[in-house]
Amino acid sequence: DYVEGGAGASYSLGPAQVAAEARYAPAQTAIGGDNLYLTLRGRVGIPTTPVTLTAAVGRSSGTVDDPVRAARLRPAGRYADWSLGAQYVAEPLTFTLEYTGTDIDDAAVAASPFAALRHAGDRLAARAAISF
Repeated sequence: DYVEGGAGASYSLGPAQVAAEARYAPAQTAIGGDNLYLTLRGRVGIPTTPVTLTAAVGRSSGTVDDPVRAARLRPAGRYADWSLGAQYVAEPLTFTLEYTGTDIDDAAVAASPFAALRHAGDRLAARAAISF
């Protein structure tokens, strides 16, 4: 259990959109310190096609009072993450292919029951969704 607040802004021009967001969790026992996450996202629809391209980059940092609990949000103390993706819409279906990654160094992570290292690193994910 912890508290976190955030704010963001976005700007659209035609089929393109860019967004920035900041989220902050003040120092709390549950997360072993405080946490600041900054992210920048972009997306652009390719005109006359059902395809949208996406990209994002983020950075998480903060103070560490308890390394075991801090591993929940920042497994290596601080990290960067990124993603690149494409979305194809064929109503009512949406198909997404997305590459995501982090610079988390598994060897630098404190032993913690809160850090799920199997979810760290680079991934390629495919999703299908149906809208009603």
